[in-house]
Amino acid sequence: MSSDCNTFESTFTFKTPEFPQQVNNFRAFDTFVAFDSYWFLDINCKECCDLDEDFIYICLHRCDIPNKSKKLTVDFTITLKAADSAFDVSRRATSRTFDHSTSVSMQKFMRVDEIIAQRDIYLPLDELSIQCYMIKKTDIEDLRTETKCVKALVLQTVHDDLLRGLLQLYNDEKFCDFKIRTAVRTFNVHKIILCARSAVFTAMFNNDTIETREGVVKITDLDSDTVGLMLKFMYSNEFEVKNEDEATDLYIAADKYEIVPLKDRCCNWLKMSLNEENVCDTYLFADFHEDGNLKAAVQNYIFVRAHKILKSSYWNEFMKLYPRLASEITHKICLKYIDE
Repeated sequence: MSSDCNTFESTFTFKTPEFPQQVNNFRAFDTFVAFDSYWFLDINCKECCDLDEDFIYICLHRCDIPNKSKKLTVDFTITLKAADSAFDVSRRATSRTFDHSTSVSMQKFMRVDEIIAQRDIYLPLDELSIQCYMIKKTDIEDLRTETKCVKALVLQTVHDDLLRGLLQLYNDEKFCDFKIRTAVRTFNVHKIILCARSAVFTAMFNNDTIETREGVVKITDLDSDTVGLMLKFMYSNEFEVKNEDEATDLYIAADKYEIVPLKDRCCNWLKMSLNEENVCDTYLFADFHEDGNLKAAVQNYIFVRAHKILKSSYWNEFMKLYPRLASEITHKICLKYIDE
């Protein structure tokens, strides 16, 4: 636990072997003191809001004596801690005013089935850990925050309007000046958008290439659906992936055309979709594409589940086919156990 006059941070842990039944309307943590006031956290509080049983809700309460407590305005962040910090889930609330008994709920914080499916990450040793970080705001800070929020809202509105407009131009095929052709479809696009999102297209148009002269690039190694998803992201930032095959195909496209934000989104999707059946294939994929970030995430995933994964048929097959990669992983696991 750490705090000063304007900040507070602490992580609370409790046993929950019967998750999720054990946390329904459950005051999970002891009362704590921050800013000379008493507070507590609870999970799935029925008094705070209507609950959807598919999600967990985390609520921050202030519980001071009436008429003796000044109102407090705070920013606070609630984080569901994971065994691997790369999988931490955080939600932030800004400039929330609390009187002596105010409660603020982080609604639909995370899906229950996601927590259960990744129990070793979010419930290691049957323990749920939640971090609370709070910043007390002064009047001047409130004004600054409000001004920043207004500016951010204006910028976000302009940003959203711009993306909607660009996507509309793409869908309506207006003012297009270039074509992308796959085996079964031709996409009419705009050079300026391709250059803004892709270093590869920028280099193409900066040189006297046959594609630049003819106004068309032929893509033979990606299917039309993947190219369509790639272009939709380039125009709108919309990321639509339904399964692992789409994620890996889109990753390959983003890697080929150096669309870094799209590659990062695909990488994060693959991290969050790891399971005992696909973890070996994902590691092989990460190694082939020399993605150290994804490899590290897979290694951590295997580390916290080593007692299951290293006994599985998937792992036995992986060791036979890819002994170098298997030894690389087991070496990392051994080093972690030694360090611990």
